[in-house]
Formats: sequence, C-alpha cells, structure tokens
Amino acid sequence: AGFTINEPNKSYALKPLLPEKLSFYELKIPLLYGEIYLKYEQKYGKQTLIVDVPFGLEIELSFGKETFLLSHGHHHAERSDEI
Repeated sequence: AGFTINEPNKSYALKPLLPEKLSFYELKIPLLYGEIYLKYEQKYGKQTLIVDVPFGLEIELSFGKETFLLSHGHHHAERSDEI
C-alpha cells in the first residue's frame, strides 16, 4: 500500500491497501493545489474505490491487478471479491 510522488504537484501513484477484514476507510492527502480523496468500501461481495483528483494532477491508481491513469475529477472503480 502506498502513495508515491512521480512528479511533484503533477503526477502521483496510489496503491491502496485492500484488507479482507476492513470494510471501509477514507484517505485525504492535502497538496498544494487541492486534496486527493480516496474512499474504499467492501460490501455485498464487491470492493469499491472512489477517488477525487484535483485539477491539473494525474493519479496512477492500482486496484487489484489493474492500473488506471486518472486525470482531474471524480472517479469510481468496482470489482468483485472473487477476483
């Protein structure tokens, strides 16, 4: 699990911890141009990530075995627990 700075105030990488027994957590990372927000929820056999990215930033998000490149805005990813 972690947060990595690829290029300060421009590009970051998020690889959130996805624990089996934890059903919910939120993370706020304050930055110079806004805040990265991540919400993890596990219920009804699904894992859900919600990520808000401030304008002008890019986030490389690892979610299970998949990686997504996110630009500014509100993002939603979901996967089954069986994956």
